[in-house]
Amino acid sequence: MQRIAVICLLLALAPLPAMACGHLGSDLAGVDQVFDRWEDVSFELEHGSVMIRHDEGRRESVVEVTEDEELIVNGQAVKLDHDQRDMVADFYERCVELHESAVEIGRVGAKVGLESAKLGARAIGCLFKLASASYDEDDMERELEREARKIEAKAAVLERRADDIEEMAEHIERLADRMCDKIPELDRLHWF
Repeated sequence: MQRIAVICLLLALAPLPAMACGHLGSDLAGVDQVFDRWEDVSFELEHGSVMIRHDEGRRESVVEVTEDEELIVNGQAVKLDHDQRDMVADFYERCVELHESAVEIGRVGAKVGLESAKLGARAIGCLFKLASASYDEDDMERELEREARKIEAKAAVLERRADDIEEMAEHIERLADRMCDKIPELDRLHWF
């Protein structure tokens, strides 16, 4: 009986990390954590632009990439040739795609977390069924394991999607390297 109580407690607590993923709003909160490249940098979507802010102590440095393929560094528009504009457009699209994927994973993760919480509640309900002579620990284990397998399958899908986000972030980092090589205003920042 003690083992069952521990299982019920674990099942009830299992959704907490997944539910925390659901706090992604219109900013790219959490997305910046998938980048190895940037420290002390935040990403946000503001009025159709990807805003990348770097805290430099006494001042903030800002790179804005607009949906109209414009690049603005610390308030100054950067003149771009065709190839540079293509890179900026690709960077914008991939950042937005990464954001949308992260939000979707957070939404689905919250749903999976709620299903886990329901399973925890169901496990507690099973404890009451154990009082019945026609229901034993084996019945409870079969019932809960069947539901747990469904949740585990959904969690595995989420994990694969999280791997996709990591690949997206790596692509954006490689693109940022190329942008620094080709756009001196970004290279001079020493953090982009």
